[in-house]
Amino acid sequence: VAEFAENPNTTVYQLNKTNTTQEEKRSKRMGMATLGEKCTRKMWFKFRWAMIHSLNKRIKRIFDFGHACEELAIESLKEIGIEITRQQEFISGFAGHIVGFIDGVATNVPEAPKTEHLLEVKSMNDRNFQELKKKGCKAAKIEHYTQMQMYMGKLDLTRALYVVINKIDSEIYIERIHFDESFYRENMGRGIDVVSSEVPPPNTIADPNSYTGRYWIS
Repeated sequence: VAEFAENPNTTVYQLNKTNTTQEEKRSKRMGMATLGEKCTRKMWFKFRWAMIHSLNKRIKRIFDFGHACEELAIESLKEIGIEITRQQEFISGFAGHIVGFIDGVATNVPEAPKTEHLLEVKSMNDRNFQELKKKGCKAAKIEHYTQMQMYMGKLDLTRALYVVINKIDSEIYIERIHFDESFYRENMGRGIDVVSSEVPPPNTIADPNSYTGRYWIS
């Protein structure tokens, strides 16, 4: 069947396919969430702006919707008496080259009311949400696990409250995560190596035919 080019002079095309006027923010610093990336070579190139992404309006709405869901999850936590402070506090490591902003610090968590928890709030589609429920954060979303370990290490916290809301039915998943000092040190060292190295590390993607492998293998 022949494919016909979409008409750009339609409402649906302009809502979904055209790029936003919002320019991609480029930083000279590495986000702590990036340390969860499996391929160190990809981290090295991303840190140096080797790939600039355009953002169409549909993708931007996906991000905006995710942020709105996360705000809803935070309000739900407050409704059951969990206290949240230090929202969007800036965290920095390795002379300011590896950075992040925390969602907050939570106290009065029912399982441990007196313990300060790093708060990390995410939203997911149903497929990822169900996988998370089955496998847990470390196995299903290593990038989130790594991000929390980095934040806990910098803030001297021993627990994180990982909160994920399902974008489809608003179910909320909760996991309390323990600080792992050896994991923290290993990944902070990995980030320092990426920032400091003048040459890209070798490709570490297991499948060179995957989308990620094809892009970063050259």
